[in-house]
Amino acid sequence: MQIEVRVIAGASRCEVFPLNEERTSLRVKLTCPALERRANRQLCEILSKYFGVPKKYVRITLGEHSQHKRIEVTQPFSP
Repeated sequence: MQIEVRVIAGASRCEVFPLNEERTSLRVKLTCPALERRANRQLCEILSKYFGVPKKYVRITLGEHSQHKRIEVTQPFSP
């Protein structure tokens, strides 16, 4: 699943706001500053909890150095 995310780094608390009903577009507030990829790491951690998957299944595919990012969330394989 591909998700469009707008990140607001350095906020007073972490929050996730869905911008549509399918949860394919989100606004995410993060407490970490956008330095040394700290905000990106926190973003992946927050989204893994939000979607209920381990962190290794959430990755940034576009916008590593931007507020507008494309995130890929994959489901763990279950036989």
